Amino acid sequence: NEGSTYRFRVRALNIHGWSETSEWATVLAADVPGVVASTTILLVDESQVQLAWQAPAANGSPVDAYRIEIMSSTGAYVSEETYCGGAGASTIVADATCTLPMSAFAAAPLLLAQGSEILYRVTAGNAVGFSATASGAQTGSVTV
Repeated sequence: NEGSTYRFRVRALNIHGWSETSEWATVLAADVPGVVASTTILLVDESQVQLAWQAPAANGSPVDAYRIEIMSSTGAYVSEETYCGGAGASTIVADATCTLPMSAFAAAPLLLAQGSEILYRVTAGNAVGFSATASGAQTGSVTV
């Protein structure tokens, strides 16, 4: 059953008889979360931007972290940990949203110019690992 934890031990048999029983091993019947496919971006007021997404399928282990990456002026994605709390931030996980001040987009390491479109992507994590990254940037119509 998905989400169940199974314990097992192993013994081997050959012409000399049975081996000692191994230590207990534990396996969680789970996989990484599904891909975060549905995202939005919203200008909350003139000074704040809210990134939001729909939680993906947990696949047997609860989502306990999100990695939020924003495209910088160089075209490289930068992990946002200052405002989005980094991996495992409980309010980010519970709400599936992150609010950043507009000033964060113009500051290092993003250095986006005024008028630049804000592009971001989100991956979900659980006890097994992180999901695959969506194939393209996820965005709305908010500009710096």
